Amino acid sequence: MSTNFSLTYDLSYTISGNGETSIIQKGLLTNITDQQFVSSLNLHFDSPSIASISAYDELGPIEPQIVKKDNKTEVSLNFNKNILGIGKNWAFSLSYQNPDIVKSKIDTWEINIPKSDDSPEVIGYNVSVKVPKTFGEPVTVQPPPFKDMNWRKDQIEKVGIKLVYSKSNLSPTIVSPTPSRYLFPLLRFGPSSLIFLILLITVGILVMKLLPKI
Repeated sequence: MSTNFSLTYDLSYTISGNGETSIIQKGLLTNITDQQFVSSLNLHFDSPSIASISAYDELGPIEPQIVKKDNKTEVSLNFNKNILGIGKNWAFSLSYQNPDIVKSKIDTWEINIPKSDDSPEVIGYNVSVKVPKTFGEPVTVQPPPFKDMNWRKDQIEKVGIKLVYSKSNLSPTIVSPTPSRYLFPLLRFGPSSLIFLILLITVGILVMKLLPKI
């Protein structure tokens, strides 16, 4: 059990219209001892599919060391500075993609976000989720968010977040009005109705010509 530092995370999940998931994970590390400094951090993901990983701290880019094994991904960060001194804070962030978050089924989009990090040094863990407006309103939200689409650590310590959207909620295609629909209703009944209409107009014109003028 680590006693050298504490961690607070803010994670933002952004879902695209085709189900791709981009995550920005912001962290704040606090040194809680004056006896040691912190120079690196290891993060563990329960997925072998984590991709497009990039990392930064307060001094610039960090080159992440990535190991994939046993259906998991481990990311090691070597900070650009040793965090020395009790109460010293150090901000860092990761961005990555996880194709395991969203599953496209026949009638639904199903989103499953992992529960919060249960490492003892993690004292704060906040999650926000953004989905396209075309998804409409979710038919399932577990557990309920504390505000909008935001969850706190105490809500997701034991279970992850599950969201289900019906594909029938997708915005319908708007069909522009056409003359055949609004000006010529007979056209909807087929070409024969159009021919009948033309003949009727022609006969009417001939009759008008044959009538004696007064």
